[in-house]
Amino acid sequence: MTRELAAGALLLLLMAGAWWNIHAVDTLTGEIMADLDASQAAEEQGNHPAARAALDKALNRWLEADSYTHIFIRHTEIDATADAFYALQAQLLSGEGDSSAAYDMLRYHLDSIQRMEHPSLGSIL
Repeated sequence: MTRELAAGALLLLLMAGAWWNIHAVDTLTGEIMADLDASQAAEEQGNHPAARAALDKALNRWLEADSYTHIFIRHTEIDATADAFYALQAQLLSGEGDSSAAYDMLRYHLDSIQRMEHPSLGSIL
């Protein structure tokens, strides 16, 4: 009986950890996506300083979350997302051309991270 209780407690602990991880990744990506939306809206209105400031806020959120991301997110995803951040930053700093593709690439990476952390039937079986 003691083993069954320990196994049940361990299972509940694992489920709580999974729920916390889903909540943490949803919160992080949601906040970053909101900053990206603000950045892109400012860029489309021609307010380049505000666009860069909102992007910097998003990048700082990403960098400050490294104690979480470097434990729970695959390093290839971390690198690809950081590359997308800096590619967008370079695009905004150059002021040349349409930056919507760079915004889309960064959103894609963030969305991929979010989807990978959510359990699905395929990931469970």
